[in-house]
Amino acid sequence: GTDAAGTAAVSGSVASVTVGAAGSGYTSAPTVSFTGGGGSGAAAAATTSGSVTSVTMGAAGSSYTSPPAVSFTGGGGSGATGDATGPDRVASTVRNGLAANSGYGSGYTLRPTVTFSAPQRAGGTTATGTAWGPDAVRRVVMTACGSLYTTPPTVTFSAPPTGGTTATGTTLIYAAGSGPTGCTQNGVQRINMANRGAGYTSDPTITFGGPGSGAAATASRYPSVQRVDVTNAGSGYTSAPTITFSGGGSGVTAATYVAVMGATVTGVTVTSGGSGYTSAPTVGFSGGGGSGATATAVISQAVDEVQVSSGGSGYTSAPTVGFTAAPSGGTTATGTAVMNYGVASVTPGT
Repeated sequence: GTDAAGTAAVSGSVASVTVGAAGSGYTSAPTVSFTGGGGSGAAAAATTSGSVTSVTMGAAGSSYTSPPAVSFTGGGGSGATGDATGPDRVASTVRNGLAANSGYGSGYTLRPTVTFSAPQRAGGTTATGTAWGPDAVRRVVMTACGSLYTTPPTVTFSAPPTGGTTATGTTLIYAAGSGPTGCTQNGVQRINMANRGAGYTSDPTITFGGPGSGAAATASRYPSVQRVDVTNAGSGYTSAPTITFSGGGSGVTAATYVAVMGATVTGVTVTSGGSGYTSAPTVGFSGGGGSGATATAVISQAVDEVQVSSGGSGYTSAPTVGFTAAPSGGTTATGTAVMNYGVASVTPGT
């Protein structure tokens, strides 16, 4: 096998700022600035009462690879400090299907164990995942079409060692006279894979049932890791975790995969509760590059809070939050999304 290598491609945003030292002597709100972290576009406003009491995010920014530094300027005071929070969770399942030997490593005979590095924050939980590829059927090639198949024949793959899963498939035959030379009388055109199986340590053999004869095909397995599925999101990550592989058979060379950061919606900050509501308005999310976030509003004439029921996935920035209009004479509620940034995909290196 050959060594695979890769670099992390991370795209996150600033979720919030935790005030470390409130400072003193402020007669007006200082300017909040973000520097470093590999990204841009984050903006926020400070709330003061002689000292900095809180920071409200205005724009989450994008492409941050680590939390940027936070600084406060102006306002007539000094000494305020803060920490930005950024990537936090492994957020989705990823399925990759690029060509073999394109960053996947080589030399595998079985799928290796996938390990994510531990989260950086105390109390976090480590993400988990599974590799997919080198012990499953990748490709089937017809070597002989056979003839006189009046209906699609059954196809059988030999079984893998104990503990594995046998591959399955269905056949498609040429219509009479439509096949290429040698396949003009209802020969087998191809095999459509239904289950690529697992646990194969060598390429399985293929046999065909009736009602014709002469069909033959060969199967080949994936030569490398083809996909990583995230099975547990984990928590407490402030930057992309490293991913390592172990096991997978004699002579294995571990492939290098990299984590790409993304986001889910974790809450909604109600900036104006509106007025005149007699029933809870519908809450919707738009933009942000992702999908699937849902939430419900809790009211008492105005919107008191919003409860997120699904964080969605794939967001690269905070989506816009919208509420259905208030009844005539009322005012419509407004709000902003609170984001939780984490690993949105796992991709091979080069």
